[in-house]
Amino acid sequence: MTVAQASAKAKQIGLNLVKVGEKDKITAQGIKSGEKLESGDKIFVYTSGKINCPDMKGWSFNDLHQFSNVSGVKLSIKEPKLLPAKAWLREQN
Repeated sequence: MTVAQASAKAKQIGLNLVKVGEKDKITAQGIKSGEKLESGDKIFVYTSGKINCPDMKGWSFNDLHQFSNVSGVKLSIKEPKLLPAKAWLREQN
């Protein structure tokens, strides 16, 4: 299946397709067949070729897991650093 075909099918059921790789033919997907996703979730597909590291800010744990599955990139997730309220407010300004 091509990325365009998969993207159209994903859009029909309310999913957002994320392509990992530079080719057009899909060779792997980030979730197993039958796995449940909710409307608005991302589904990752691998197309072979060079992988560029995307901006992962705002990604859910499931998004990170799928990206790791299709790309083969091993990710380690650390606990977020908590800032005191005053420091957080300074960073927001």
